[in-house]
Amino acid sequence: MKAVLPLLLAALLLPLMAQGEESEVPMKKAAVGKLPEIGETVRGEATHYNADGSGACSYERSRDFMVAAINTRQFANSTACGLCAEVSGPKGTVRVRIVDLCPGCGEGDLDLSMTAFGKIAERSEGRVPISWVPVPCETEGPPSVRIKESSSKHWLAVQARNSRLPVERIEVQDGDGWRALKQQRYNYHVDKQPGPGPFTFRLTTVDGEQQVLTDIPLRAGQLLQGQPD
Repeated sequence: MKAVLPLLLAALLLPLMAQGEESEVPMKKAAVGKLPEIGETVRGEATHYNADGSGACSYERSRDFMVAAINTRQFANSTACGLCAEVSGPKGTVRVRIVDLCPGCGEGDLDLSMTAFGKIAERSEGRVPISWVPVPCETEGPPSVRIKESSSKHWLAVQARNSRLPVERIEVQDGDGWRALKQQRYNYHVDKQPGPGPFTFRLTTVDGEQQVLTDIPLRAGQLLQGQPD
């Protein structure tokens, strides 16, 4: 009888152990959608929120309140960050810049700052049908990059700034070639073997345009222009 008891216990515990192992399997990530092309008309709905320029795109707070959050699928793993869009609603049209993610929005939807929403509809309406078109941003000066805090010769995170179009790829010069940095959902591109710098970066926008910035020093937490090549 004593010899049988361990076998019975094992038979009872094995299904529970297997169930516990299955629960540790990570859930699949949500599918990443595609950013609309420049000039493409998108239809959806607009809501509004108390925006301050910061959010999922890791930009600082600003006094430019013509900003918006985009739905998860068209956020496209942060490629939408910095995108400018002309949004048309019942009352008029406004140009906004994407700075944040709206997890509760459906595909085609935008969550506008209260100021921007007031340009296309009465705020009291809360939710209105819209159409919007991605357009080039109006910028002054050349593109620049921001080096994330905690960056070092062992780990480097780079963010594109002041680009007319969203940047979908950042590469660093590596000898005679280029090495792609890995895009992150928080709108930085990461290199796990950067070295001490200075660096030469190549930025590629969603329409294929490329800009090379040279002599970028390793200065964590700073916005740097470098020298256009």
